[in-house]
Amino acid sequence: MAIGLVVIQSVAFPNVFLRMDGGSGTVNCQYYEQPGGLYQFNYPIPDIGNDEVFELIPLAEIEGGYGGYEIRSLSSPQAFLRIDGSNVTQYDVAGSGTVNCQYYSPGSYPQYYSSDYEHFNIGTYYPSPWFTEPVYYYIQSARFQNSFLRIDGSNVMQFGVTGSGTVNCQYYDYSMAQTPSGDAWELLNIIYITPPTQVFT
Repeated sequence: MAIGLVVIQSVAFPNVFLRMDGGSGTVNCQYYEQPGGLYQFNYPIPDIGNDEVFELIPLAEIEGGYGGYEIRSLSSPQAFLRIDGSNVTQYDVAGSGTVNCQYYSPGSYPQYYSSDYEHFNIGTYYPSPWFTEPVYYYIQSARFQNSFLRIDGSNVMQFGVTGSGTVNCQYYDYSMAQTPSGDAWELLNIIYITPPTQVFT
């Protein structure tokens, strides 16, 4: 799978998109009003300086087939999404853990099946057995497999220069095959705004 530019939209809060400020290391949310209608969308634009656009990079291409993904800022190419789920040990209504950025020098990348906190599994959610294509996705830490990316956009009401909202983690017992479903705040739209046009897992 080739590298593509993506935006990551909350399912529970459709006006809310994941935002990464590589300068400050902050990961939070940004507001984009969705006009509504069957084919009407308002997505972040892939311009340098836009903190809501990411490179979704499959680690299989870098390391010869191990799988997994890394998520790199378009605006700050040395900044990679990072999840520290070391204290995510049980389900918490407010979420827990830390989601921020990590710096990698040019030419270096997170490593899969390692101690790096910047590699992820991307899973799919099918609302019923009759759906043959995944409808939504979730981002799971490969280092802390019970930790899933969580977006709380409940107070994200307008566009803000520094963003708003909360991005942290939620606990699911992955050993018991638990993953986000229904209206969970961990369900996401991962939308390619440059080819390829589909997430393969």
